[in-house]
Amino acid sequence: MSSHDNSGGGGNSSNNTNTRMMTKKKRKKVCLFGTSADPPTGEVGHVGVCKALSKLNEFDEIRVLPVYCHQYSEKRDRLISFDHRMKMCELSFNGIPNVIVDHSEKICFKRKAKGLSPQEMDKVRVGTADLLDVLTEKEPMTDFSFALGTDTFMDLSSWKWRRSKDIFRFLQGRFLVLYRKQRRHQQESPNNHNATEITEEEVLERIRKVNQEYNHHWHRERKEDSDADTDTDADTDAVGPTRLLRIPELSDVSSTQVRACTKVEDLEGLLVPEVLKYIVDNQLYGFSMQ
Repeated sequence: MSSHDNSGGGGNSSNNTNTRMMTKKKRKKVCLFGTSADPPTGEVGHVGVCKALSKLNEFDEIRVLPVYCHQYSEKRDRLISFDHRMKMCELSFNGIPNVIVDHSEKICFKRKAKGLSPQEMDKVRVGTADLLDVLTEKEPMTDFSFALGTDTFMDLSSWKWRRSKDIFRFLQGRFLVLYRKQRRHQQESPNNHNATEITEEEVLERIRKVNQEYNHHWHRERKEDSDADTDTDADTDAVGPTRLLRIPELSDVSSTQVRACTKVEDLEGLLVPEVLKYIVDNQLYGFSMQ
């Protein structure tokens, strides 16, 4: 790198500008993808999502965040150990550019539970806003985005989550909504026969409403970041911080289906081979009694 010459009178303004440009740190861009990962599914599920996010070439990192302790008691009691789920995530996402598996949820939980009795710890809940509290404090030069499914996005943008508005404030509307056909919004339970299908147009309309509020901040960010790559597969009808990302490769496979399977051949297309082997070797899920 060449040194600056401050001897010329007319060169000071240019040199000062260059110095400011050099000292201005580029903000890091990170996409968060939270999941129970119980277990993480393959190309037609979680792995397919991470590959699609990686191919956007927009993020310095895609961070997969396995849930440490579920907010709902009935679900947290069913989760297998965090260590098993972390290991399966590492096996699933290994080799995908810019994708890392992160244990921030565990750190956040331990922070909130510090000094509590076992009975008090059982009442500790770590939500997305709690996690963002920690991450934004720890990484003030990072712009976080959040990848989530359509049903989750519709609930969040209807203010059904705890501290929903704080989440929007932290992220400034930076959401990537993962769309796949034949997803249904469950009003009460998976067995609810009155479940209504979320159409693509409904999702796009909600995205447009969110973008109306956050577009000004987003356009300012884009102007400051001249290196941003706008040539992506994200939906072009909803240009703004919140966008629809269509991933045709995804199927309706769920972790619930995987947990119920007892035959290796039924899982071969649903999990990466390393995860399937890990499940069988460690006698997890449907293989626990075999």
